[in-house]
Amino acid sequence: VLVTQCCICVHVIASHFLCACSTIEESERLEILRSGLLAIWVFVNATMAVLIKLRKSVSSRPGFQSAEPWLPIVGNVCTILAVVLASVYNIAILEGSEACIYLLAPMLLLLHQDGFMFPKLTMQRRYFPVVLCSSLFMIARASFILFGQPLLASLKLMDDGEGIDIFDNGMGVWVRNIVALVMTFPNHILAIRFLWNLRSDSLVWLAVATPLQLPALLLTDLDTTLYLAGSGILLGGAHWWLSGVIRKQGMAMI
Repeated sequence: VLVTQCCICVHVIASHFLCACSTIEESERLEILRSGLLAIWVFVNATMAVLIKLRKSVSSRPGFQSAEPWLPIVGNVCTILAVVLASVYNIAILEGSEACIYLLAPMLLLLHQDGFMFPKLTMQRRYFPVVLCSSLFMIARASFILFGQPLLASLKLMDDGEGIDIFDNGMGVWVRNIVALVMTFPNHILAIRFLWNLRSDSLVWLAVATPLQLPALLLTDLDTTLYLAGSGILLGGAHWWLSGVIRKQGMAMI
């Protein structure tokens, strides 16, 4: 039923889309069709992920028939595809900012615990994929700008970009940006580990790692590193507060 409803929506949207493109030149029409089809696939996967999440929520209540065992796997695949395709659509086609990941990563809250892809993804760990996705995306993007773009540009495989500009300004600027990027790692690693283990570890490392975000903000020339440092400060504050809550709950139980 879900697949049928989504196919009907795709057919209606595609029909109106093709009619709107009928008066445009061939090259522009192909480009618009490619971007339009990608947008439609984002819509379809996101819609199916939401509907499956609602179905699972309703079926988990007492008195309702349990959902099919394969349904969580389908919902997880649709959720991941929606996030990946939406990121590609925003960056590659719309040429938007990398900060879109902070709006798209919360879609991973639609993920389910299943017996195949995410067997250990409990409700208590539901924020782990959101933070992991946004952190890894930003780290990968910054690493590509610092290492991938200069290499590809030197091999004449791509046009000069942000990375080659930094590289051409001198090795000092390049190394400074690498150091700033590395400074953002500890807070994200500590936050990701905390969201998975759900244990209040020693806050000494957090007290050491969080101040490193400030020099990273001052040293970097990359927007991605700025986002990493800013989110690292927010994650450090949230980590500190949640650790205090866990400790208070533990003392109350004692």
